[in-house]
Amino acid sequence: GWDRRLGRTVALKRLVAQAVGSEASVDVRAALREAKILAQVSHPAILQVYDVIEGQSDAWIVCEWLEGRSLEKLELPLHPVAVVALGREILSALHAVHSAGVIHRDIKPSNIVLCSTGRVVLIDFGAAYLSGESSGLTMAGTPRYSDAGRLEGAAPSEFSDLFSVGLILLELLGGECVLPDLAPLPLYRFLTKSLDERVSTLTDGLYPPLVEVVERLLHCSADKDVAKNKSEARQLRIDCINSVEQIHHSLVTSTASAFLKEFVYEQKPISDAIERKIADESQRGRTDSTLSPRARARWMSFMLRDDKQFKTKTGRVTVTEYPARKKHMRLLRRTVVFFSVSLCASGVGFWFARREKTEGMSTPATENIQSTEPAQVQAISPDPVPTTADATPAQLQNQVSPTAPVALSTPNARPSIVPTVQPPKPVERKTAEFGFLQISANAWADVYLNDKPMGRLPMANALKLKPGVHRLRLENPMTYPVQIKIRIKAGATLLQRFNLVPKGGSTD
Repeated sequence: GWDRRLGRTVALKRLVAQAVGSEASVDVRAALREAKILAQVSHPAILQVYDVIEGQSDAWIVCEWLEGRSLEKLELPLHPVAVVALGREILSALHAVHSAGVIHRDIKPSNIVLCSTGRVVLIDFGAAYLSGESSGLTMAGTPRYSDAGRLEGAAPSEFSDLFSVGLILLELLGGECVLPDLAPLPLYRFLTKSLDERVSTLTDGLYPPLVEVVERLLHCSADKDVAKNKSEARQLRIDCINSVEQIHHSLVTSTASAFLKEFVYEQKPISDAIERKIADESQRGRTDSTLSPRARARWMSFMLRDDKQFKTKTGRVTVTEYPARKKHMRLLRRTVVFFSVSLCASGVGFWFARREKTEGMSTPATENIQSTEPAQVQAISPDPVPTTADATPAQLQNQVSPTAPVALSTPNARPSIVPTVQPPKPVERKTAEFGFLQISANAWADVYLNDKPMGRLPMANALKLKPGVHRLRLENPMTYPVQIKIRIKAGATLLQRFNLVPKGGSTD
């Protein structure tokens, strides 16, 4: 919209009419409540509200117009330095929100906007919780970016917002969502309690100090006592903000907003100077006493990783030679050269031994040739081969093959002996005797094959089975059981995906 009084572009948010009983009314109180919450916070990373307009049949919130796009519109994964800059702005905004006594409860990529100026803005406080008031919502937020405690109706907690920020940063680093969109609550409980392995997979070889910040955020949970741990949450926010600021200033001289504007919004390639700084900071981090032993182990993994490095959003792959990796590669090359020389020497020695053994072998024809005089050797040499025009059928039949060994006609020359080479035996390829079965589902379940228990989903490895038909059954006390017949082929992997339906729900 256009504000004619002040001459500026504004954004209008209209609240949709909701049916209450037999009458249709507009929840004007919700508009006033959201505007009141936004008015409590004054921060550059928080959406500014100008006014609330109450009409007879609708209500509008007048707020600032943002020129940019949300984080869900960005091409992932992002460069680690870009994630550091985004994490600094998001945590700074969240610190201001929590300090004002507000809990957002719906932090997700679509509610975080990156403006064309590099400014990061947190929007949509419709599900927010204000201290001393009740929003009337017992379950608020998007399941994919929520912890299990919030979905189960736990009291609003600052830790749940911090957990959501950790999931967003992990998604920006790894390029994929961590939690499913819809799943039973026991599955969410299992997934949110076992994120360490998934974090290690998505952040393998990435910048370890940033990964440590993400891990600290993911250890938050809404199950904690809010009253007793409010100071703990505040200290965690401050520590994470200081960590990402220290990482950003050690790698980039410009501000976070300037970096995001140039390298993320305008999609310019990351400079080589920044890549060299990452390498220098990686070398320095090996002796940093402030890092935890787990983070220091990640440093070592980062230093000795392969040539395939992090792929930036521009599609450019950066390959950097690190000092520790150079030393490792030199040692590897020397080892390979040593074994190659040893193998060649062994092969040459074997060839000479085989040659001496072959020359020492004696046949009656060989002994006769070696013991005769030069004149006799000349006598047993083959006759000249007649031409096809002058030769008789008998002569053609006795013609010497061009590939056969011929005795030398030189008197003092020693005849060469060509050993008979046996043709190689055909290699018998053994056919595969087993097949494999990979099972996945939207919830945990006990797996039975031919009425024998095989374990519980999710399974890390595929099941090894004999070819043929098998009976597969999945059981979960909270879902309907599934039983089918599957056919396993030798040497092949069968992928089976199941959608377990909760009891009492639709079975379509």
